[in-house]
Amino acid sequence: CVFMLSSSFSLSSEFLHFLQCVFMLSSSFSLSSDCVFMLSSSFISSESLHFLQCVFMLSSSFSLSSDVPSLLTCVFMLSSSFSLSSESLHFLQCVFMLSSSFSLSSDVPSLLTCVFMLSSSFISSESLHFLQCVFMLSSSFSLSSDVPSLLTCVFMLSSSFSLSSDVPSLLTCVFMLSSSFISSESLHFLQCVFMLSSSFSLSSDVPSLLTCVFMLSSSFSLSSDVPSLLTCVFMLSSSFISSESLHFLQCVFMLSSSFSLSSD
Repeated sequence: CVFMLSSSFSLSSEFLHFLQCVFMLSSSFSLSSDCVFMLSSSFISSESLHFLQCVFMLSSSFSLSSDVPSLLTCVFMLSSSFSLSSESLHFLQCVFMLSSSFSLSSDVPSLLTCVFMLSSSFISSESLHFLQCVFMLSSSFSLSSDVPSLLTCVFMLSSSFSLSSDVPSLLTCVFMLSSSFISSESLHFLQCVFMLSSSFSLSSDVPSLLTCVFMLSSSFSLSSDVPSLLTCVFMLSSSFISSESLHFLQCVFMLSSSFSLSSD
């Protein structure tokens, strides 16, 4: 198995260092040759060694089971998209921040799959900022079927918005939901909010619009009425993208203190 490496690696101090890193597995893992040798085709540099060190940081937190190969498979999906650099390593560090909060289960590979959907679009310091915002969820949500769905909704943004300073602000507004809503209804709410993405060009108006929308969260318990209200509000999106529409919304939301949400 070791000699299978000889065709890919020129024997050098880096190769020896690589082997040292691989053999670090021997004390904790029963060596599954498939997971280790997946590295051989992609990584032959000091950066790959740093990458391996980051990967092996997992060894202290996870007991190797059928989940870990799946996790590594998800991690290695990065190799085709990221040129190994300090940014990809930073990305991995952000991903691995998950390891302290979540117990590895069938949900984690699904979560990572959602995270790695980013790999085709974002390879920059802004994407890292985006991930930091995403991972703010980890303290509030217990990993369940809702979280992957929530992330799926968040990532719907990736096709419409170019990552800029506006996106973190938008996500900050979205994540204001995390303290109040952890249910299928909150996901429905988010789906309604993200309906905005097709109509509004991200500008200073959108965060303000969302701020107005989220004013609902303190007064209303999310029910079937709220999506209906939002549907009515979003009917505005085709006509109004201006400070006047925001003023209109402020007036609409003034209703929230006086009326109990009903068909009226």
